Amino acid sequence: MTTLLEIKEAFSHLPQRDRAILTAELFAQEEPDAVELEMALEKGLNDVRDGRIRPLQDVKRFRCLVDYKVLITDAALDDLKGIVSFIAEDDAYAAVRVGERLIDRALSLGTMPSRCPYLDSVRGIRKMTTSPFIIDYLL
Repeated sequence: MTTLLEIKEAFSHLPQRDRAILTAELFAQEEPDAVELEMALEKGLNDVRDGRIRPLQDVKRFRCLVDYKVLITDAALDDLKGIVSFIAEDDAYAAVRVGERLIDRALSLGTMPSRCPYLDSVRGIRKMTTSPFIIDYLL
């Protein structure tokens, strides 16, 4: 019998796209086991560990090479998980594509973040549309 540690080790050696697809397929299961779901969420966010995006608590150690640092909050990551899992109920591959597109668009705010219009100018909240989603952010 394979141990959880062996599974995690094998999973960590998969190419990033395969990990994302496997994660989306786990989301698409009708009633995933809570432990499997938690593991899939953890591994599905390998982009965080790989440096494409960083959780807010790790940003202090992150040195960005672009004009602005893109900080993605825990709430935003939770929203992303919800979006991906909802889409994965119907199409796991589409869920991966949408998740990657949203992450790529959010990370693009590292360059010229003021290019997007205000959603709420009083509070300084801007919006980037990625149809049908809106990414709102602060500078």
